[in-house]
Amino acid sequence: KCLEALRAAAPGSDHQLAWAHAFLASARTEADAAVVRAILSGEEVIMGLALDHDLRWALLQTLAALGAATDDEIEAEESTDGTAAGLRAAATARALRPSAEAKATAWELATADDTIANATQEALIAGFTHPTQGALLAPYVQRYFDSVVEVWERRTSEVAQNVVVGLFPTWASAIGQPTLDACDALLAQDLPAPLRRLLREGRADVVRAVAAVDKAGVALAVGHEKRFEPPILEIMRLLKAGTLGTPLQVEANFSQDKFLALAQDNWRLSGKEAPAGPMTATGIH
Repeated sequence: KCLEALRAAAPGSDHQLAWAHAFLASARTEADAAVVRAILSGEEVIMGLALDHDLRWALLQTLAALGAATDDEIEAEESTDGTAAGLRAAATARALRPSAEAKATAWELATADDTIANATQEALIAGFTHPTQGALLAPYVQRYFDSVVEVWERRTSEVAQNVVVGLFPTWASAIGQPTLDACDALLAQDLPAPLRRLLREGRADVVRAVAAVDKAGVALAVGHEKRFEPPILEIMRLLKAGTLGTPLQVEANFSQDKFLALAQDNWRLSGKEAPAGPMTATGIH
């Protein structure tokens, strides 16, 4: 559906770019990878879809996550984008590769290398997990709880929080009682109050996920769409490029007219199902 919508979207429109990112986020099969590669190489031209650095990296990162991109391809793309954003995108692409070696390298850099920049660490953490890589990530559940205290004690607060929050085992294969047991064992120790709070927040996320899937009798699936919407992508581009300087505080308002076309019995208009209106569906849902 996403690919069909992408091809049918108005050339150069915000919807077209949104569908492009939606397709990349949902790509799972060899056929999907073939389409992604065709777009990246120019074999398939989608009118109006500008292959700027950001989109080229998104395409290549998708291929990397699916095991369809080589180290040489990542290095070649990096050589054409010498910006700080390009270096971070390359780090994410390398971390996304579905191999034990790639995950081990990303983990080591993110948790043990005190020389890398904060932004690079964040990029590595962003690429460490992927919905299709549960088996590769399974060994890192216990490894996280075994090492997180040492990371907290050694690193600065900001860098340590990146690890504690960003690498907390909330990926699909980690949603279960073993993760809760490992977390409880750590929480039973004498921990710094800020670290304890962050661990409890991560644990609460897992508890809610476990309860939800148990109640519904379904397998876990996680979706996150707002980060792919054109205004958010543009803001992130400006931030990464340094155009906006160093943000000290961020506030936002959300408004739209999509609800005007909904039927009166739609759940989105229900005070019970969506008490905050469109804000109810904002973020992860």
